[in-house]
Amino acid sequence: MPENYDAIVIGAGMGGLMCGNFLARAGRRVLMLEHNHQPGGLMAGFWRKGFYFDAGDQSIENMGIVFPLLKQLGLYHPDDWERAMYRFIHPGMDHIITDFAGTAEALAKVFPTDAQGIRRFFSKIEEFSALMQTATNTGRLPFTATGLEQIVGVMRLAMLGMRNMSLAWEMINGKIEALAKHHITDPDALKFFLMPGYQGMSIMNGAGFWHMWVHDYWYPRRGIQSLMDALAGNFRYHGGQIRFKNMVEEIIVGNGRALGVRTAQGENLYAKHIIYCGDMIRLYTKMLPAGTASAAFLNKITTAPVAEPLVALYLGLDIEPADLRKLLKVHHTFYIPQNGAKELAQINEPDMHRDTWIEINAPCLDNPTLAPVGKSAVTVQTMTNYHWINTWGTGGDEHARPDEYRRLKEKVKNDLLHNLENVIPGVRNKVAYWDLGTPLSTIRFTLNKEGGSCAFTFDPELAPFSRRPAQFRTPVRGLYMAGQWSLWPGGIVGAAMSGKIVATHILSGFYSEATDRIYQLIRKARRAG
Repeated sequence: MPENYDAIVIGAGMGGLMCGNFLARAGRRVLMLEHNHQPGGLMAGFWRKGFYFDAGDQSIENMGIVFPLLKQLGLYHPDDWERAMYRFIHPGMDHIITDFAGTAEALAKVFPTDAQGIRRFFSKIEEFSALMQTATNTGRLPFTATGLEQIVGVMRLAMLGMRNMSLAWEMINGKIEALAKHHITDPDALKFFLMPGYQGMSIMNGAGFWHMWVHDYWYPRRGIQSLMDALAGNFRYHGGQIRFKNMVEEIIVGNGRALGVRTAQGENLYAKHIIYCGDMIRLYTKMLPAGTASAAFLNKITTAPVAEPLVALYLGLDIEPADLRKLLKVHHTFYIPQNGAKELAQINEPDMHRDTWIEINAPCLDNPTLAPVGKSAVTVQTMTNYHWINTWGTGGDEHARPDEYRRLKEKVKNDLLHNLENVIPGVRNKVAYWDLGTPLSTIRFTLNKEGGSCAFTFDPELAPFSRRPAQFRTPVRGLYMAGQWSLWPGGIVGAAMSGKIVATHILSGFYSEATDRIYQLIRKARRAG
């Protein structure tokens, strides 16, 4: 069978774009297939009537990974980035996060009976943050380097871990909820600390959010889609080809080896390496031959929860950016009402999205060109449930979108506007444009199960690969995974890092016919055992 390409990359999100860029830059013939009309995946953005909105991620963490990789590709320019500052509004508190001590004091005033516990909690978070800062700032992490630099990075990281073994062990194995409960007893204070975030997070993830709010959230001034477009453009510059609106429906397999792909258009395309960068569950249940993976493996990935989905209200407002800045002050604002912790499992609760916490994102404050002159673009997000009200009135994602779906979108729009009124008074009368992104919208554009905002759940006790987070190889020779599903707990950093790792392994020959055969034998032995 002739091989038309050295590699076919399925998916033009962060993982696919990173992998494709490093392969193409090394002179490989690479084809990238993306079912959407543009690159980006969960990091895509869009324009409507002159307003720009980020559809998924609203800011980007570097963590010593993203910027070094962009530098290697010649795509990092400091002037293109701004620090994304965060503000928390809660009854009795209006605080812009700049450091841990100041945030602890702001919350101690709101919950005075737990003031000392709150200070101890943030003191502990600051310890974890300092460890993360040292790991990501002192030279390159080994995941972004090669050769001697990588060896030095591995040794440096190992020594850092040994010097901080107890703290690192606690960070990896503990849960942020348990840490909060150890220091804080006030039920209202606990609700606040556990509200804006994923359920069951480890300390590594929970402390990571606080670390990034203080040190490490960034925003591309022209919108996150501009970064995705730059990565796609660089890929093409080095000879890579991208085909949009090309859905891959099947991995062509022969004698245990991936030979190519079959698209929804009926086209067969062949390559030496296939790199899949999408939903792992879809790969094993819909795209590979039956029996490729064991029943135990399939049960593990199909029963594991995915990360909670988001619902997003996109608003074009008749408000001058300067006037909006007086109200919001910074790019990102969390509004957390007194009883804003809604139980996401109560899928029949019609008011799930009313009087809950919201994140308000307004990149036009720093770049007014992201909206028409004299107007502002704002995205309002909160967490939701894919199954809410009979899967948003549709009965399932495969079904048509009935009038009930549109009615529920209208209701959620009004509920989120009700919440937003607490921060932008009279906003309901300033709406020039609106749309609502639901979990079903996320599925439409990214194919992620249940519209998850990340890959598998952040809860290490429920995630299928929390103990063996890297899942780059598959049981099929020549077929590899990159993207957030391949490296738990996923996210932007995991996706970017996975793309570089897989590309490096392919270029080095580590991912080859011979090593794949050895991997297959090991898997068969494990299954037999």
